[in-house]
Amino acid sequence: MYVNNKEKIDNIKLNKDNFYIVVDFDRTLSKGDSESTWGTFARAKIFDEEYNRLRAEQYAKYRPIEVDPTIDPKEKEKYMDLWWREHIELFDRFGLKESDIEICARKGGINLRDGAIKFLKKMNEYGIPVVILSAGIRNIIKQFLINNNVLFDNIIIFSNMLSFREDGLYQGLDGETINASNKTIEFLLDKDKKRIEDRPYAIMYGDGLADLSMVPEHLWDRTIKVGFLEAAIEESLDIYNKMFDIVLVNNGSFDEVNNYLNIYNL
Repeated sequence: MYVNNKEKIDNIKLNKDNFYIVVDFDRTLSKGDSESTWGTFARAKIFDEEYNRLRAEQYAKYRPIEVDPTIDPKEKEKYMDLWWREHIELFDRFGLKESDIEICARKGGINLRDGAIKFLKKMNEYGIPVVILSAGIRNIIKQFLINNNVLFDNIIIFSNMLSFREDGLYQGLDGETINASNKTIEFLLDKDKKRIEDRPYAIMYGDGLADLSMVPEHLWDRTIKVGFLEAAIEESLDIYNKMFDIVLVNNGSFDEVNNYLNIYNL
């Protein structure tokens, strides 16, 4: 664990009523080597080999762009939007069913990061809002949290929502495409913004540089930014240490960082 801004962290005095959590899901709440929500369809064998081939081609094309720290964020956003749209088109082509969501959540290879369940339970116990901002799939995130008994009332999920017809077949994306470069608390519903607006501080957890935009830059002086670095570690460590207040590598745990921040004993 690298602590890069100790003075700032020490000056932010946290209590149960003055902060909220902003956290990414894929490879943040879940482990760095976990399957992403988008990858669960292949892992759970929902579709045939043709889907798996096309999905693998998309991954090979776009994943290197996603983790490349040298690509301009605005340029990266264009590629990420293309990736999401191309993958979503496959759901219609191969006939995704609503019943497949539960199978993906159960058999799709998602594994929570060490300490994640304790973290979510503690934040619920303290009544601290947890905003999950994800470029993944809300349906699967919600079902996965239900399966692990950690979908609490203090949790807000802002992510891509798949909609289904009455007969259970996929019919489209509900709302705009949310990708790793355009997810932010600024786009929360008004009712959800009200739950955090009176709390001056935030702790933000992400695994990519694009996750920094989950909290607007003008709030960074009141936000403890935690980065889990899981890909291209050698090439990315310097920039992560520059941009995040705390950096953990190689599947660092929530316990390690949260014990350091002392948020389990408020």
